[in-house]
Amino acid sequence: MNKKFVKTKNVKEFVGFMEELKSLPLNIPKIALVYGDYGLGKSETIKWWTFKNDCVYVRATKGMSVRWLLSEIAEELGEEPYWHSQETFNMIENKLRQNPKTIIIDEVDYLINNNVI
Repeated sequence: MNKKFVKTKNVKEFVGFMEELKSLPLNIPKIALVYGDYGLGKSETIKWWTFKNDCVYVRATKGMSVRWLLSEIAEELGEEPYWHSQETFNMIENKLRQNPKTIIIDEVDYLINNNVI
């Protein structure tokens, strides 16, 4: 059986939304929250879009700390995280200034429950 990603109405809306965000000037801070009921294909859509657009993708998990999240982002950027969170944050910031990328954090509700954000 061939696996094929189907571009449903939800996928098309997500793509349009992300293209709209990307078209905004670089000096405007941007954040997006994708939410909905379980089983609508949010994670699969986000993973598909991330792969097509060379983004940083991190999936949050239960118990994830700030340091753990920053370490995951650093590793996705091809960097070795520092022990101190602030140093890792600064390195990520510098790396993204040199080569801007969208950061996608899937299952962000785990971070909210863990008081990470």
